Parts: sequence; C-alpha cells; structure tokens
Amino acid sequence: MLRRLGAGGMAETFLARRESPLGIAQYVCLKRVLPAFERDREIARLFLREARISSRLRHGNIVRVLDFGETDDAVPYLVLSLVDGLDLRTLLAAEQGRGERLPADVVLYIAGEVAAALDFAHAIGADGITRGVLHRDVSPSNVLLDRNGDVKLGDFGVAKAVGEAGLTGTRAVRGKLAYMAPEYAEHGRFDERSDLFALGVVLYECLAGERPFDAPNEPRLMELIREGRFVPLGARRPEAPAALRDAIERLLRTDPSARFATARAFLDALDPCRVPVGGRRELADRVCRELPRSLLDTLPPAPPERPAAKERGTDPTAALPGRPAPPDPDPQPSAAPPDAETRTRRRER
Repeated sequence: MLRRLGAGGMAETFLARRESPLGIAQYVCLKRVLPAFERDREIARLFLREARISSRLRHGNIVRVLDFGETDDAVPYLVLSLVDGLDLRTLLAAEQGRGERLPADVVLYIAGEVAAALDFAHAIGADGITRGVLHRDVSPSNVLLDRNGDVKLGDFGVAKAVGEAGLTGTRAVRGKLAYMAPEYAEHGRFDERSDLFALGVVLYECLAGERPFDAPNEPRLMELIREGRFVPLGARRPEAPAALRDAIERLLRTDPSARFATARAFLDALDPCRVPVGGRRELADRVCRELPRSLLDTLPPAPPERPAAKERGTDPTAALPGRPAPPDPDPQPSAAPPDAETRTRRRER
C-alpha cells in the first residue's frame, strides 16, 4: 500500500501497487474494512457480497473489481481499478466554494454516463441471472470522475441483486436519506425506479448547485421527499436545455409509476439535447483544476524488478498476502460478453 486515499462509513481505500507473479506492476485501489470493524463478521459478509455482485458488472462506466478475498487475519479486501481523479461530491463542493455551478453541458454528460451504468447494471441477462443489480446508494460520493473526463459509478456495497432474498428485511434501509426515493426510505421497497430517483437528486444538485430536498433534520427532510416539493429547475437554471430539466424532474416524482421505467428510457429522453458540446472535455478541465497532479505523480520509487517467475502463479491474491474469499454458495456466471467493456451507447468525446 502506498497512500491512504480516503474512508467511508465502514471501509477505507488506499492507492496500492499490485504485482503479478511475473513481476508486472499495476496501480490499483485497495479497499478494506476499517480497523474498528475488522472482527465484525456481518460487515465482512456485506463487504464480500459487494465484491461478488460488482464482479458481475463489466462496463466502461462502472468501477471494476479486479480481485477480492481475506487476509491471513480474516480482514476482507477488494482490489479495484484505479480512478485517477476525485468524486462528484468533492467537485460540487469546490464549485460551490467558488460560487459556481457546473455547466449544463457537463451535467448532461454526467447524466448520460451514470444512466448508462445503471442501464447495464439493471438489465437482466439472457439467462435471467447474470445481472439485474440495484445499486441502492447512488449519490455524489459514489460517482467517480477521472482526469480524462471519464465517469464511473462505484461502491455497490449496499447493492442487491434483483430477486435475491434474505439479504435485508423490507424495513432495513441503507444509504443516504437525502438521495432516497420515498418508497425506499419509508417502506424499504425499491426497484430500478428507486435508483433513478436517486440519480435525479444527484443531477438536480449538479444543475442547481443544491439538493432538491434539504432540511435541518431527518423528519423534515423525509416530509419534503414524501411530498415531492422542490424548486423547479426552470427557476434555478432557465438557460439549461428544457429536455434535460424536464427529464431530471420526472425522475423526482414521488409516485414510482410516474418516473421513467428504465434508465434506457431516461437516456432516450435526453436525445433532443445530446449534441457534441464538449461536456467531457469541460469536466476533465474542472477535475484537473481541483486535482492538478495525478495520484501517481508523487509515488515513492518502484522497487527493482525481480526476475520473471519460471511458471505463472495461480493465486489471484499473490500480491496481497492472505487467502481468497470463500466461494459464493450460489455462484453466478460472469455478466460480461467479450465487448461488455464498451459503453452502452457512444457519446461525444
């Protein structure tokens, strides 16, 4: 491990160098449970479930799980592809600190990228089991932005596979209340449209510079979400494309049946304003303004290369001492067709 990157409610992340048995180094993000929870087996179960669910999702807008397991001390870890940038929450805070808001072109670009990730995750594979994953925690801190303008959805730690039983009770709700759909926060009911509601909150915040529902305490916040009361985007950003404003507001309907039924339908609604406007380039510029140096720029010197091994190792956790995670009692086949790394639809670069 080279450097601590950050921490969340139950886990911390590190910039790490992962070395193959042949001595080939790769820079990755290592995620492990916080020391306070190292002996909590329920946390370990959730952590490894995230790995199993996320490993089924191979898409250009989703942070990829490269490996997972437990150390010799039974501390679970994930090895994730490295996103050389920052999260959307950090970018929004920086914009707010300067008294600025993201350009509508950038918001439109982010909308398309995150929706493409959800469209892929929500889809049921041809065999009926390979994907169908609900994220359940779409929020700015889980939208990662790299210095090239790429957008990736990460942290499926509270995700749930469609039809998977026994993981949480109907009233066991995880996630961030400000981004929760009313049917989820109140009754623990969720489906694809609940993820889309959360996306609507994120995009409203990107465009308006503040969340649609905000209050000094949780009861009042829950009341606002339940009633669906927010300032229309036409009053906040009248210059933004009407198709974008209308699509975001539709995601925020309190009645799930009044929202878009799928992420694909939301993407289709954005088509009237999806023109080559440089949203990706503008996003990259803003990320680089906040993070002028790459995460890799100040690394300690790499150790001397060791001679190549005579035989290729087979242990996927060779670079991280420990043991692989126990097998999933109900293993799922890989969701990735040969070209699944490509985006669901091509957008301007």
